[in-house]
Amino acid sequence: MPDVTCSKCGHDFFGYARDSYWPCPRCKAITWNRTALGYGQTRVSVQSSVREVLELFRKFSPIVTQAGVAQDHASGTQGVEFVVQTEPGRGFRGRFLVEGMGDEREQRQAWRLIVNWLKNTLLAVAFGALRAEEVFAGFAVSAELRGETLGRVIAARVGEGLPSLPGLQFEAELVALREPEE
Repeated sequence: MPDVTCSKCGHDFFGYARDSYWPCPRCKAITWNRTALGYGQTRVSVQSSVREVLELFRKFSPIVTQAGVAQDHASGTQGVEFVVQTEPGRGFRGRFLVEGMGDEREQRQAWRLIVNWLKNTLLAVAFGALRAEEVFAGFAVSAELRGETLGRVIAARVGEGLPSLPGLQFEAELVALREPEE
């Protein structure tokens, strides 16, 4: 059984990682057991998964008009850059990098999860259930963001009020949602 450590405080679970997630006994942060999340035993290489992501973007070219491999040489991470078309002639550039993966197995697993997520997300956008700009906005990059994605900029400023983004409310009280009616 693999040893798992809390991503927030570093507490070692000493092989007790049987479930897919649980609260850390020390800091109460949710800790995920990556091997239990899916694709833990995949043999598909990272490069094959990256090619599959680029092929998905080509298949859904009315949504994603351009795509290519992104490499961050400073951190040694690899990802994909793309252009999302929100309406004819308009869109934004996006990027995601797969970071924080330890060994090769975790990298392969992460890329398989991304392929699966992206395939289903693009199908939902093509079907009309989701909007491309809503799904991919967190991955948007621009000169004003200094190379960071919009999602990372917002995450770093949670709790600061985000005066430049009116209407966003963080640290909101969670409310119970109704179950769907049968």
